[in-house]
Order: sequence, then C-alpha cells, then structure tokens
Amino acid sequence: MATSRDRHSTWAGLKLAIALLAIGQISTGLLLSNNLARADESDRQPFRRTSISQPIGTDHQSQLENYQNQMHSLVVDQKLKDLPEGSEIRDRATQDTLDLLSRLDGQRKGQLIKFLLESNLITSEQAVVLLSGADLSSADLTGSSLPNADLSGANLSQAKLSRTNLTGAKLFRANLGRSDLTFSNLSNAALFRSNLSNARLFFSNLSNADLSSADLTAADVSLSNLTNAKLGNATLNRANLSYANLNGANLGSAKLSEANLSFATLPQAVLSGANLSGANLQNADLSRADLRGASLQGADLTGANLRGANITGTDLEGATFRNTILPDGSVRNQ
Repeated sequence: MATSRDRHSTWAGLKLAIALLAIGQISTGLLLSNNLARADESDRQPFRRTSISQPIGTDHQSQLENYQNQMHSLVVDQKLKDLPEGSEIRDRATQDTLDLLSRLDGQRKGQLIKFLLESNLITSEQAVVLLSGADLSSADLTGSSLPNADLSGANLSQAKLSRTNLTGAKLFRANLGRSDLTFSNLSNAALFRSNLSNARLFFSNLSNADLSSADLTAADVSLSNLTNAKLGNATLNRANLSYANLNGANLGSAKLSEANLSFATLPQAVLSGANLSGANLQNADLSRADLRGASLQGADLTGANLRGANITGTDLEGATFRNTILPDGSVRNQ
C-alpha cells in the first residue's frame, strides 16, 4: 500500500513531466512562429533578397564566363575561325560580343578584349570578331599587351590604356577621346582618322604610327616619341607637344594653331602647308624642316633653331624672334 511519501513523489514527478511538456510546446510554437515569419517575409520581399545575394558585379562576371564558354564552343565545335566572312555564325559571334560589351563594366570589358586577343579572334591579320562600334568606353586595359589587335572603329573614350602595348594595332576611326594612353606603346599603329581629342599621351611611343587626319585637339603628347610618324592633315590645335620627338615626322597641312611645341625636336620634319599660327615654338629644333607655305602668324620662335629650314612662302607675320637661328645661320632678335 502506497505511503503518503510515495504519493508525494509520484505527484512531484507528474508535475515535472507536465512542466517539461509545456516548455517543449512553447519552444516548438516559438520556433514554428519564427520560421513562418521568415517565410512570410521572404514571400513579401523576394526581389530585395535576390539583389543582395546576387550583386551586379557577380552577375557581370557570370555573363562574361558564359560568353567565354560559348565562344570556346564556337571555336572548337563550329570551327569559327575557318568560317568565311559574312557567315551566320561569325556574324552572330560579333553581335553577341557587341551586345555583351554594352552591358559590362570597365574591368570586365578589359577582360573580354584580352580573352578575344588570346583566342586569336581580333588580330589585325584576320579578325574574326569585328569590334567596329563596340562600346569599350572606360574599359580598363592598363598594362595589357595587345600587339596587332584590331580595335578599328571601337568606342574607347575614357579608356584606361596606360602602359599598354598596342604596337601595330589597328585603331583607325576609333574613338579614343579623353583616354589615358600615358607611357603606352603605339609604334606602327594605324590611327588614321581616329579621335584622340583631350587624350593623355604623355611619354608614349608613336614612332612610325599613322595619325593621318586624326583629331588630337588639346591632347597631351608631351615627351612622346613621334619619329617618322604620319600626321598629315591631322588636327592638333592647342595640343601639348612640348619636348616631343618629331624627327622626320610628316605634318603636312596639319592644324597646329596655338599648339605648344616648346623644346620639341623637329629636324627634317615636313610642315609644308601647316597652320602654326599662335603656336609656341620656343627653343624648338626646326633645323632642315620643310616649312614651305606654312603659316606661323603670331608664333613664338624665341630660341628656335631654323638652320637649313625651307621657309619659302612661309607666313611669318607677327611672329616673335628672339635669339632665333634663321635658315642661313644668322641670329635674329626682334
């Protein structure tokens, strides 16, 4: 027969069990409530959560990777490089490239261009993907090696091209306005009819480059190497060419109004028919230069060397002569 002590123990155990069961139910209820609340919040805000988990940069990277995989498949499976120009697959490859470039940021634009060159799809010898009209504005190609790349007709405005190797590259009719090309190598590059207005070309190598009819208005080309460069009919109004090496360069009929050519070296340069009105030619070396029919109205020739230069028909009205060496070797001071 159960004693009072036994009944008391049994009742205490029963109360403890009831209490634990109640606590368990409360905890389960709270957990379920929290889960439902979170699920409800997710249902109400699906787009905000997606944008947080998939930032724009990651999306751009995935688009670039998908594009690279697709191009690799076209090259390997569809023999893209062997297809004739104008074929449907080649045209699609070009269009897909142009479409993607219009959506990418500057860093990934640079990555895409390097991928195309490494895949031999944009070489100047035989470009498979044509980049004329491509949006490469603000592309970051700093320090890249892009020799013989075909970027003709592309929009490279404000692109970062400092210390970039572009030897032999095709850039004719390209828009390089306000781009950074400081310390870049553009030797033997085709830049005729390109837009380089307000571009930074400080200390760049443009030797033997073709800049015929190019627009370099207000560009900084100081300390650059332009030996034997072709600049016929180019526009260089207000450009900074101080300390530039223009030995043997062809600037026939070029527009150099108010350009800064102080301390520039132009021995044997062709400047026939060029407009140098108001130009700063202080201490410039123009020895044996061809200045026939050129306009130097109001130009500053202080300390300039014109020894052996051909100034037949040259307009020197209003020009400043101070310690200027004339073609016959005499010194003129005005």
